[in-house]
Amino acid sequence: MKHTTIKDVAKRLNVSISSVSRAFNDKYDIKKETKELILKTAEEMGYHPNPIAQKLSQKKTFNIGIVVPEFVNEYYSEIIIGIQEVFISHGYQVLIMQSDENADQELANVKTLINNMVDGLIIAPTMESNNMNFYLKQYQKGYPIVFMGRVEESYQPQKYCSTIKSGVSLLPNTSFVNNTKKYITFPGIKI
Repeated sequence: MKHTTIKDVAKRLNVSISSVSRAFNDKYDIKKETKELILKTAEEMGYHPNPIAQKLSQKKTFNIGIVVPEFVNEYYSEIIIGIQEVFISHGYQVLIMQSDENADQELANVKTLINNMVDGLIIAPTMESNNMNFYLKQYQKGYPIVFMGRVEESYQPQKYCSTIKSGVSLLPNTSFVNNTKKYITFPGIKI
């Protein structure tokens, strides 16, 4: 099935691609009549802006990656539910992967999420995770990573969440399981 593109709409109306883009982005420098005609024609043709292209142009995917050792553990299930509620309410999508308590799978999952340009990661390391050096390198490059649960004592989570002092918060006032309030900071993401 061929998808209708912005070029198809522009060609049908004999207008520039940038005019179609301005109509969809509600820019000030397009006549009201032209905008209405473009939007009507696009709808008739079945055109919808490509959300992936829009996110790339914003240099933000509005995706957060979560890697947990297992889904069947009620602890992780409840945390995932809480994280999803907060992120979805702020326009993010949550991509969840399971490592099956396997450090190699955990690292493969994290690399997959990074390669898919998630805006940040929340990782619950496996029992035998030896991936902390990789995560530290990613963090030092500016990649936002938050750990939950098992983190080697030599890698204190405060090192990864260094923006606590600057007040950037990821999950403000989020209630996590066990009837306790937990607050997480997430470098570089404002919600």
